[in-house]
Amino acid sequence: MGSAIECFAVNGIGDAYLRRIAGSMGSSHRLLIYLFRSCAGLLEAVVDELEKSERDILTHMLNQPDGTAARTGDI
Repeated sequence: MGSAIECFAVNGIGDAYLRRIAGSMGSSHRLLIYLFRSCAGLLEAVVDELEKSERDILTHMLNQPDGTAARTGDI
């Protein structure tokens, strides 16, 4: 998923092609079609992954006493 995130970040979503993304992952576009059905399906999975990552970071910050994570760069 990291390669797909990086590909979308570098190329934007308008220039995202399954073949290019698959190539950067060392995979085939057919596997991505099988797993995600389309480029839009892959983008949806990427957005879900990024949202989960953000929630995890925020949860970690909120669980730190006195907000020390934000001050010390723990995140």
